[in-house]
Amino acid sequence: METAPQAQLSSSQTTALHSSGVNPVALSQKEVRQLPDNYFARLAEPFAPSVVEWVVSATSQGKDGHRGLMAAYADPRAYLDRLNQLFTPGGWTQDYSFQVVGNVERKGREGKVSVCAKVMVCCRVTIFGVGTHSGTGEHWADDENAVTGGDAQAFKRACVCFGLGRYLYDVPQVWVDLDEFKRRRWLPDLPAWALPGGVSGKTTPPGKPGGTGQTGNGQNGNGTGATGQAKNGNRSAALTGSGVGRTEALNRIEALSKPVGRNIFRSLLVAVAGVENATQISDAGKLKAVVERLESAERGVQRLKAAVGKVGLEAHATL
Repeated sequence: METAPQAQLSSSQTTALHSSGVNPVALSQKEVRQLPDNYFARLAEPFAPSVVEWVVSATSQGKDGHRGLMAAYADPRAYLDRLNQLFTPGGWTQDYSFQVVGNVERKGREGKVSVCAKVMVCCRVTIFGVGTHSGTGEHWADDENAVTGGDAQAFKRACVCFGLGRYLYDVPQVWVDLDEFKRRRWLPDLPAWALPGGVSGKTTPPGKPGGTGQTGNGQNGNGTGATGQAKNGNRSAALTGSGVGRTEALNRIEALSKPVGRNIFRSLLVAVAGVENATQISDAGKLKAVVERLESAERGVQRLKAAVGKVGLEAHATL
């Protein structure tokens, strides 16, 4: 969990920040400007990469198989934690209003149009003594989690107005290969500017001075692989595609080749990366995907050995 030093406020600022009620008396603009910079800088600071997740926002079918466009997002709990760390649980509040809108046309698969209701949610986030912002969310009413999805969307959009999580809108969406079940084969890396200062030392969005200038295809402005990327919190070791990270990945792959067996090892290399030799893999994402699949295969082999040890080889062969 992220930690942050708590800046000291004056007695009048502390009283304002922790006053009770949904609509407390706000500080004057002058008093707000006098709040320690730490509060607003920390609000806008990127989340720890371990809490950033990826979702497939679009898919395409090409000659090489399915591909998915991955978009970065964070769970509402990351926003809650940040607000609690900076302002304490008593220093801010949220309230919701809901409305169901009926007879909304919904375009489904194959262009079929149906009529369904929508749950509309409005969330107001108030930081005591600073101000209030609101955001809206929506979800189709036939989803059993319609309210949960709508209020999460509304809450995060309200937080964005304070700068919290705003950077996620600028993280480039990246195309990755999907397997036969349309599951991603690997996860994209977050650019250096989208990591907290303690990890990367940079928070400049792409296209701005000091940024990586990445485009939506995960490359920088000159068409080559973007530099300065770090892992997004998945369990595999951080891989840069070169240097120590690549060497560690190749060593790990070599170590896993023995317990999983030559046939499984080769089939996984071909399925994930389209090669039979791991040293031919130049893409960092594919290296991580190979490591993940081999680790999963190794666990499966260990479970199989344990089962054989319990029931015996003859009984296992019969099964």
